[in-house]
Amino acid sequence: MGESIRLKKDEVHSNYGGEDTYDLLIIGAGISGLATGLMWVKNTEGKKTLLLEKNSYPGGYSTAYVREGYVFETTQLFPDIVDILEYLGLEMNLKRYEGDFMRRIVVHGDEVDEYHIPTGPEHFAEYLAKLFPGEADKIRKLIDYAVSMFSQVRKLKVIPTFRDKLITPLKAPKVVANLNRTYASFLDKFGITNPELREVMETFTSFSGVPSARASSILAIGAMLTSMTRCFRPYGFYDEFPAKMALLFQELQGEIRFNAEVEKIIVEDGKAVGVRVKGDDGMIQAQAPSHENACCPSLPAEIRAWALWRHDERDSGCGSSAQPDIQ
Repeated sequence: MGESIRLKKDEVHSNYGGEDTYDLLIIGAGISGLATGLMWVKNTEGKKTLLLEKNSYPGGYSTAYVREGYVFETTQLFPDIVDILEYLGLEMNLKRYEGDFMRRIVVHGDEVDEYHIPTGPEHFAEYLAKLFPGEADKIRKLIDYAVSMFSQVRKLKVIPTFRDKLITPLKAPKVVANLNRTYASFLDKFGITNPELREVMETFTSFSGVPSARASSILAIGAMLTSMTRCFRPYGFYDEFPAKMALLFQELQGEIRFNAEVEKIIVEDGKAVGVRVKGDDGMIQAQAPSHENACCPSLPAEIRAWALWRHDERDSGCGSSAQPDIQ
């Protein structure tokens, strides 16, 4: 039975041309690596781009696999990615979640607590206020602030001009104020000290695979609000999304090399100049990208957040928790 199941990720193959110099190298063909690569090739011309992936398929943590005739998926939902799909030109048949879109199970020894997380930040705030009436005011203030802050995120550009940078403190003061704040610190800011309430609120840092004390407050809030606004699953399996992203990247002249584990990132004079792939004799060089040659349209904030994720040291898009050495 398992042999009759063919996943979309199996349709993606390496198209590595074997050159030793590229304009841009991206480590990891997870969702964020693919999104970064797609936005780069869509906004530049004549640039050689190579995406290096240690696995034999794209997707990172967002994938599916077959065991003994059954398909297992590693992803539970997509947040509101409609703007991203439209911008990238990807067509996917998605099913929208309604009502309670997620359950959070918290286990402490023999005790099991189950929380139903509803769609809509206002419904989430009221749900938590009923569960934790003593914290109701804090919860509502936090959610209201989070909604306001993320509305400011949506006004920002992927690649800001000098003028954009100058007016950012005026256009998005709450974003600037929380730029370096962790999600744990964000909860502290609103006096959320109840451990049970914090466990529920920290549901959304699990999307990044790191604890709240290390997760970016802006990314965690973005994950929370985009999931609650509209969240989806594909009618097929979850590997379809990264597979279509990879195929489009290749169609736009991007190259992907699978089974290519990066052992070292080569740094000279404080700048990354290339990588060494396990098993290779030499290194693959990277030219410094020039933003002056790129088209820089104003993009939806969801795309901006996804692109920035690629540069987070905690990103899991390379399909492995192991980080390459820096030499």
